[in-house]
Amino acid sequence: MTKCILREDNWCENHQMFHNGRLKELSQMENELGEKYRNLWSKIKDSPENFKAPPAHTKCHTIEIKISHITTYQKIKSFIKAWINHVKNRFKNNEVKEQKRRLDICKHCLYRSPPGNVPIEQWKCTECGCWLKTKAKWAEQNCPKGYWDQTNKPSGGGCGCGH
Repeated sequence: MTKCILREDNWCENHQMFHNGRLKELSQMENELGEKYRNLWSKIKDSPENFKAPPAHTKCHTIEIKISHITTYQKIKSFIKAWINHVKNRFKNNEVKEQKRRLDICKHCLYRSPPGNVPIEQWKCTECGCWLKTKAKWAEQNCPKGYWDQTNKPSGGGCGCGH
């Protein structure tokens, strides 16, 4: 397959789409990569019902992953603080329904690691370093990005909420 023939405005009559930026570059490549993309565009044009738009929470067919920027020391400090708050709260846990609600939010979060379809036991928060299954269970815990809040604040303060 030869490179695409584009109008002045970068419209490709063959694929019925504009080729701008990287798409224009790919459309003009006369190698295997260019051919791969031109074949894909042809398939999309011929049977668009087989190609669905990405879910609303993804951006342009890519999965963005937030890399953890916290050190091991910060993770240990965060865990100790969470454990102290859990002790102050007399080891109160959320009901299963609340745990599930929290984990459903975490399921689609950009700050969950590792991404993809992995067991819940492997989920960690890249913002605080906590294991999400445990964090969702403990009633006094909250999401560091504010996606879910505490269901039961520990008595005596010290929860880190500033109050």
